[in-house]
Amino acid sequence: MPTHGRAAQLLAWGGGVAFVGSLAYFAYFFVAILGRRPAPASALVPHLTVDLLLFAVFGAHHSLFARERTKRILRRWVPAAFERSVFVWVASALFALLCLAWRPVPGGDVYRLSGVAAWIGWSAQLLGVWVTFRAAARLDVLELAGIRQARDETRLPHLEIAGPYLWVRHPLYLGWMLIVSASPVMNADRLAFALISAAYLAIGIPWEERSLAASLGEPYRAYMTRVRWRVIPYVY
Repeated sequence: MPTHGRAAQLLAWGGGVAFVGSLAYFAYFFVAILGRRPAPASALVPHLTVDLLLFAVFGAHHSLFARERTKRILRRWVPAAFERSVFVWVASALFALLCLAWRPVPGGDVYRLSGVAAWIGWSAQLLGVWVTFRAAARLDVLELAGIRQARDETRLPHLEIAGPYLWVRHPLYLGWMLIVSASPVMNADRLAFALISAAYLAIGIPWEERSLAASLGEPYRAYMTRVRWRVIPYVY
């Protein structure tokens, strides 16, 4: 039985809704906004600087919240059961802010595929969506959203090694890269977003894996040996 009040439950469920909402807004942002706002060539450096800073803030939040010192500080104001909910709320807000505050990158189309090539691009994006949903389905979404913690249903840390997790260690990131980088219409704005987000993942994954190895121990280190590739098979 849950031991926390209704307001706390609403906080946890609201975080999950906020996360889904931020993803929905990203889908609109990527399809309808990126590349549709003209910018002068002189804006290249200042706009890229802003966009890099936005990703840096988003990434710093994930890195700081993963540290035990940050969690201890947070517990002074927030019960441990709501740590994850606070993380989800802040992450969702920062991701939405990243999309809202993104500065357009000057430049037209880098390429525009047609015919069979366009269908290959769309298929790759759909594959990315499928991989993302398949990988998410292997996880406990309620726990990731902080809902189980708020209901006192937290389970012991466990290792997921089925489905797409047998292909790469981070299939959610593989799905993301397929979605943002396989668009048949790639303009400068979308390319900048894809490259910056890929760089963010490449930098952040080693930190994440160190945290997972620390919390899960030898089973995760064995998993790293069993599944060699982090995100892209035979590449990285």
